[in-house]
Amino acid sequence: MRKLLTSTASLALGVGLVCVGVPAQASWLDSDGRAEAAQSAPEQSAPSGLRVATVDAELSGADQGQLAIELASGTDRRATRLADHLTEANPDIVVLTGMDTEQTAVDALRANYLNNPFDDRPDLNLPYSYLAPGTTGVQSGADLDADGVVGGPNDAWGAGEYEGQGGLVVLSRYPIDPEKITSITTLPWHALPGDRPKAAGLDGVLAGAIPVMSGGLWDIPIDYRGETVHLLAAQFSDQPAGVSFAGQRQQDQLRVLADYFTGAAYVRDDAQRLVHAHRNEAVIVAGDLGSMPQANSARAHLVQVLRHEQDGVETGAQVLADHSWSTQESGSVGAPAQPDRSVTGIEELLPDSGQVRYLDLGR
Repeated sequence: MRKLLTSTASLALGVGLVCVGVPAQASWLDSDGRAEAAQSAPEQSAPSGLRVATVDAELSGADQGQLAIELASGTDRRATRLADHLTEANPDIVVLTGMDTEQTAVDALRANYLNNPFDDRPDLNLPYSYLAPGTTGVQSGADLDADGVVGGPNDAWGAGEYEGQGGLVVLSRYPIDPEKITSITTLPWHALPGDRPKAAGLDGVLAGAIPVMSGGLWDIPIDYRGETVHLLAAQFSDQPAGVSFAGQRQQDQLRVLADYFTGAAYVRDDAQRLVHAHRNEAVIVAGDLGSMPQANSARAHLVQVLRHEQDGVETGAQVLADHSWSTQESGSVGAPAQPDRSVTGIEELLPDSGQVRYLDLGR
């Protein structure tokens, strides 16, 4: 069914937030292939501040290219639930972790779920994107999970069957400057002060080769109403069972993020240049900060470094901001997966994209 050509004046969220704005025009092809313009588009009003969200999307195909095929129908249950959650949250910027970093899949998600003129979901227009594969699926050549076999998803530097599986994708309402993105994915773990691999029980070739990142960290400049905002997109996902050093590694990933913000001398990007956060420019951290207990102190330290009004940080998908922002609203959208009783005698757990966490930020 085609969407009714009426604007969405407000959206009720679990926290009772109401956003009012001016809807933009939209156009699409009708059934005869002709362009049809809408004077009042079914796109949601943008929040008055900058709303940044993140979610563990859990959108991945078994093989490279498979996800785009699965999303082509517009009926994939994982993507449908993700789109429902994102539409309700209505972010300006969203960091999706756990999504294959394939442009065809990202295009299919936007066209068939976020901006589909034939569903009854308000459009979420996020035209700018950045795909960050990081270390996911990059084989280590070692038996990281100690199962006696070298190779497979658990032996990659970041868990994955192939490079870019379950990586990080950023979608934005505002322009992204791809030429000025800083990527930190190949930084060796041993580059951190304190001989960290040895402290985690590693030695030899593996200790010298392993990157600190099980996903990556990216500084992504975004033009927000004429001001450059730096989105520090992070994927510090938990590693599979059997990886004995996973907790220490996640702790040090969070340490790198905090040290990048403060300007520690060892932090280098993928081009081996010394890098640090830009001074006097606004910073937002979003993504998967992991949930391993050994890294709890590092998560708490990160909040202290950012000097924002948050008292602490939970695990998993999080959005944090530096002290230059004020929080206008915070919340989450999405509930735990529910049993699907549509099949007689079978309770199948509906795939769930996870909970969308968001912050409404003001200057």
